[in-house]
Amino acid sequence: GDVIFASVDGLKRVQVRHLSNVSATHASIDVVLDELLQEAETAFQQIEVGVRTRDEINGIIRVRQPITAEVLGAIFFGETLAVQHEDEAFLILAAAPLSQKPTFQQVFEVIIGSFKLNQVRAAAASPTPEAKPTPTLIVVLKPTATPTRKPSSKPKPTSTSRVTRPSDPNLVLDFENELRWLIGDQKYGTAYGTREKAAEGQRALKIQYENLPGARNRGEHFIVLMRPQSVTIPGQPNALKAQVFGNNDNAFLNLWLRDADGEVWQFTFGQIHHTGWKTLYLPIDPEGEWPVDIVQHKRNAKLDYPLKLVGLVVDNTQTEPISGVIYVDELRLAEQEDLQIAEKSPGSSPTKPPVASKETPTTSAEEPMAPVALIGHIAYSIWNPGLKDYQIQLVNANGTNSHTYYVGATQPDFCLHPRGRMVADGTKAGLEGIMVIENGQAREVFPNTTDTLPACSPEGQRVVFESRREGGPHIWIHPDINIHDDLASTRFTFGEYPSWSSKWQIIWKGCDYWAGSGGNCGIWVVPDGWGSPLRLSSDASDTAPDVAPDGQTVVFMSHRTGTWQVYSVPAYGGELRQLTTQGDNGLPTWSPDGRDIAFVSNRDGGWGLWVMHADGSYQRKIITLEAGFGAGPIDWTRQRISWGP
Repeated sequence: GDVIFASVDGLKRVQVRHLSNVSATHASIDVVLDELLQEAETAFQQIEVGVRTRDEINGIIRVRQPITAEVLGAIFFGETLAVQHEDEAFLILAAAPLSQKPTFQQVFEVIIGSFKLNQVRAAAASPTPEAKPTPTLIVVLKPTATPTRKPSSKPKPTSTSRVTRPSDPNLVLDFENELRWLIGDQKYGTAYGTREKAAEGQRALKIQYENLPGARNRGEHFIVLMRPQSVTIPGQPNALKAQVFGNNDNAFLNLWLRDADGEVWQFTFGQIHHTGWKTLYLPIDPEGEWPVDIVQHKRNAKLDYPLKLVGLVVDNTQTEPISGVIYVDELRLAEQEDLQIAEKSPGSSPTKPPVASKETPTTSAEEPMAPVALIGHIAYSIWNPGLKDYQIQLVNANGTNSHTYYVGATQPDFCLHPRGRMVADGTKAGLEGIMVIENGQAREVFPNTTDTLPACSPEGQRVVFESRREGGPHIWIHPDINIHDDLASTRFTFGEYPSWSSKWQIIWKGCDYWAGSGGNCGIWVVPDGWGSPLRLSSDASDTAPDVAPDGQTVVFMSHRTGTWQVYSVPAYGGELRQLTTQGDNGLPTWSPDGRDIAFVSNRDGGWGLWVMHADGSYQRKIITLEAGFGAGPIDWTRQRISWGP
């Protein structure tokens, strides 16, 4: 009934744990394995179990289960194996350093493969000295006639290794039975249950992170930690609280909750401004400021109860990387007096950082996607009242390093190739035509003050633009930016605000005057770059279209509801989808990888540059735009923003 567990750390130190309290035979394999794992969990700092599998070969039942354990400060990988045939049983728990996992798995497969019916019977029936040694390992344990078990001073658990506590209607999660949580693409840390510290009970969740980048790292400044199984939060709470052992590193600690409609919301405990244990409060307010937002599966944009806890996020919005450990324990519903204390408690409410985090990968079909870094740069223009001219601003897509790129131009559009090239509409005296800007230096393609809203062709050599040189407005194409003659341009069709996709689709706002009626207005596209136009939308206010890098989806802005909102539609025709609802929103542009959309919005009272996922979820402001946005002689709806490499 006893099991000896020997662990070897690099073949230098051997630590043997005597695991008592394991039932003798005549119990099921599953019960014995559960007891073994509980004893192992008691003996070692942390143990995590995987999926238990079983098979039966010639009457021999084999049950195996992978484990990960923390032994002597190192991470070990191992397996449990139980083999049973009639009244004979064998039980083993073995582990090796994670670096030796491939060798360990090979050895363990040999052990598993050694249990075959004829070998077991032969070993049990005739173990004579003359018998030749077999090439594989055969172990048979004969149960005693009257099984006994060693006495123990510890109370015996009733069934499995789970720790139970008295019922508490306000308790959401006590972290007494936590194993290792899953992590997203940003492999900067881990989270698992531990006995190292606990605010109440015996265990807490340990979150450890190393060299977690700062906000200057293009958005990869967070770790996403997903609980393997979600936890239902009782009732309809408007706040939660938790015990957090802090390290004063100012990281944000956020919580992901999935509502009844499947939307995943992010709420925050705020920044870690303290050391030691402290109660932190998390308001569940869907109208709260950053980092509160829908991070995945946006549907009705309403918080629908009941809620489920699905994950935690540690977000470093500072400049430099951080490393540290925090512990979380006793997640509970917050009561009214808790909220009053929270309002008076310094550091319990989040302060707005210079950049927002982004979410994301999934651990199952219904879990949220793990965050993906915001890459590239976003260009936009503002009016400089002192210079009485427009200037193009550049900002990293994660909201950092906003600066003036060029004075004397507006309506920028990045070219896909070569990297760093953009076209724009010149506004400086003497340079008021279509311009090419590279490395902060500009040259005019051709001088015509009626030309505006240029867009680059996929290879970066041609330009499509709007012009009123023949009355218009018309869409024109210039064949080569190195030809400085506007007479080389050719008229394409009636329309305004053109764009050119990486798949050679030309898209614009217009009406079908080429067909004679002019009564069918909206967003139009030539699907293959040439041929018959296809109408994608049907409102005359629809404008500012942009095509996704894969050529499959078009976003645009429209005033069809009385306010400016962003919509998407399949590039080959289909159902429209409204992506924004609050305030005025517009000038959408796709990220280079097609995952996200940048746009401008005044939903919080002033103009800001915002980003959302392609499906409209996780909308957040990355910067507040300068006062000059929307000012000057050109209306904001005739501006352009562009997201480039």
